[in-house]
Amino acid sequence: MSGKPTTPPPKTISQMFPDKWLRAADLRGKSVLVTLKKVTVESVYNKREKSYEWKTILDSGKSKRLILNKTQCEEMEIITGTEIFKDWKGQSIILSPAIAKNKKPTIKISSPKRKKGIDKQAVKAVSRITSRANNSEEE
Repeated sequence: MSGKPTTPPPKTISQMFPDKWLRAADLRGKSVLVTLKKVTVESVYNKREKSYEWKTILDSGKSKRLILNKTQCEEMEIITGTEIFKDWKGQSIILSPAIAKNKKPTIKISSPKRKKGIDKQAVKAVSRITSRANNSEEE
């Protein structure tokens, strides 16, 4: 085994220690159309909570994957018409840099298809999301 790396030396901290998760800054101010190759639920360590949590991960076959928050999961349900993660595979979506309600950078997920009139699939999905929210408030 040779002690010399075969790749050129890194020029930045991010090249030296690359992040495997997609962040809003990675989009460099532009929206990107991606097709989901894989959707998984994985145990991911939360540094702030110092514990592992189940997270939904979108993989478009690029170098970084996207961990979804609740808002992004709900948007995926509206776009796809289903809350079943495995059924999201193959879906094309647009990822755009945005600012969340907490004023932090986030990634907005939207549909590349713009429909005229009322989108019945989206109405049903929003109804399911609202129903889940109302049920959780009652508990």
